[in-house]
Amino acid sequence: MEDSVPNVASVDEETAWLLNSLNVDDKEETPVSEITIQQSARKRVEEWEKWKQESLLKLKSLKQFIATVGGHKLSIAEKADIIAIATSFDEVDEEQIPLEIRTLAQECLESIIPVDEDSIRSEQWRQTISEVLQKHIKPLFLPSQHPSVNLDTGRKTARPAGGPNATHDLYDDQPWKIATSPGGASGGPWNVIRWCINHADPSQFETLWPGLIPPIMTMMDDYQPIFRIRAITTAEALLQKVDEKLLKRTGLNTLFSESLKTALTYSTSSEAPTILKEAAACTHLLIEKMTAPNSKERFDQLCDLIKAAVIGGPWIYAGHKVDVMVASVVILPPLLKALGIGSVRFLKALIPQLSDNLITKPHMKHNHELQLVSADCLVVVIHECKPRIQYWKNRILNGLVRSWIRTKEEGKDDPGASELQQALRALYKALLDTCPSIQQHEMKILQDKVPTMFEELIS
Repeated sequence: MEDSVPNVASVDEETAWLLNSLNVDDKEETPVSEITIQQSARKRVEEWEKWKQESLLKLKSLKQFIATVGGHKLSIAEKADIIAIATSFDEVDEEQIPLEIRTLAQECLESIIPVDEDSIRSEQWRQTISEVLQKHIKPLFLPSQHPSVNLDTGRKTARPAGGPNATHDLYDDQPWKIATSPGGASGGPWNVIRWCINHADPSQFETLWPGLIPPIMTMMDDYQPIFRIRAITTAEALLQKVDEKLLKRTGLNTLFSESLKTALTYSTSSEAPTILKEAAACTHLLIEKMTAPNSKERFDQLCDLIKAAVIGGPWIYAGHKVDVMVASVVILPPLLKALGIGSVRFLKALIPQLSDNLITKPHMKHNHELQLVSADCLVVVIHECKPRIQYWKNRILNGLVRSWIRTKEEGKDDPGASELQQALRALYKALLDTCPSIQQHEMKILQDKVPTMFEELIS
């Protein structure tokens, strides 16, 4: 039997009702010492199921209302209310928000999104997005204004309002840290902002700037890594569409750069792998946006990024954390490809570390993912730094051969051995193409000692 849908007299009443009821009220939590872990877990499951059923009912109601009235007949304010509701469930992790809820939210949005380029560029659509930002987003961030951003223009201020320590005021009152799901797992203003960016025409950004930039910068400089991650993904969506002249004219390129540098230092938190990858990717995009191809400025900034995000950060301070090491290696290939032959300046750091990653350390748990990404990264290093690989061939071959021997010895009991062997064969082929002599010299010596061990590797 389908859920009953309440009658709604007007869209204003409908959206007000939905906005109030789709958010879980903040409740004072009982101290853990007073309840058992089992009771707490059971309560969370019950709360989640209740929220899911209520959200489904209300989104079905909203969808029916839009179909009854007609999406094209809704006013700007009414569309803005619907967008603010539905986008809270849109563009979030499917594991957190059930697919049925996401689908319903997307169907509601599709019924009011312009279908042609002219409509997207229209003043009416710009006003709709502006209404979403000004009515539903701006009030949430008013108590925690970023000291380096002018709230009325979205531009960088000449000096931080309130002095150099004013950033701490950001953390006093933060009503924007709301969520559509219990426990704050998903949903919230970050999704609404990102949706507005993705569905606005690039020509509209300058007028939307005051509604976009203050909340993005407040989230990017938050003390909790999870909100920095959400802000960085939002900033990346903006960078993919905005004109570099607007970034420079408003000073946002400087603000983004400073905030991302701070994000790259989060190498010890539980969110370190994610924030490291997101911050590096966003910084890379910002560099390409703000610098000319093949310029000294771009080269220097890419080198600084490799030092901060990889060699001078995680590889020094988080070498014992496998998940952080994996993230740091994943970052490298696109940066090395961007640097090209300029990557040779880092060979003294790259090849020893990446080659050692192929071998399980005595103090670390065996991790195929780190070995796989390191093998793939070494292939990129070999291709980009071909003229200098001859000098490093034995260092690379040492890690490759030792890793291969382990996979052969433990292959039957190791489910990931086959995939790693494939990656090692690709690495050997890249090394052989660059240094053909290894087949007749180094590998021949090994084959003479262990005739059958390396047949699959060199075939």
